[in-house]
Amino acid sequence: MHGGYAHGIGYALFEAATYDADGSFRAASFLDYTIVSTGEVAFTPLLVHISTPTDANPEGFKGAGESGTIPVPAAIANAVEDALRKRRADAVVDRLPITSERIVEILGS
Repeated sequence: MHGGYAHGIGYALFEAATYDADGSFRAASFLDYTIVSTGEVAFTPLLVHISTPTDANPEGFKGAGESGTIPVPAAIANAVEDALRKRRADAVVDRLPITSERIVEILGS
């Protein structure tokens, strides 16, 4: 769950897949591609487990990895959009990652 949370932060704020005109990925390695690390994950989230077993298998198990990843970018985007609307009422965060350049673009358009 904590790893999924960190992945969601990375997706929302850092990880931009960019390509050259010929379709080549611009980051040759992870040295050229910004991924989230411990420094960006400022706190450990409070995990609240809700048990809803499935009848799709005898043990009642379900996958849980995405439950940490999926809501984080949406929550961050909504919080940033809410803050930006205090400066510009029609501000919309419509893509990720939310970089400082993207915020300037949103406020300037």
